[in-house]
Amino acid sequence: MIEMVEGFLACLGAALFLGLMLAEVKSIISRLASRLDDKDSGASEGDHTHFLVDGDSASQSSMPIHQAK
Repeated sequence: MIEMVEGFLACLGAALFLGLMLAEVKSIISRLASRLDDKDSGASEGDHTHFLVDGDSASQSSMPIHQAK
């Protein structure tokens, strides 16, 4: 009788585990699908690293460089 209860509880645990795993996989897939639909995906505006463009270097070369005295 005890073996039947243990087997039943093992089946319930396995079913619960499988259900939770499937739910998590579904949420991951839906997040990936929504990320592909987003055109503004990526880092927020404050997190962007800004680089100088080639055109910017020409305008900065005309500015005098201050040297330490």
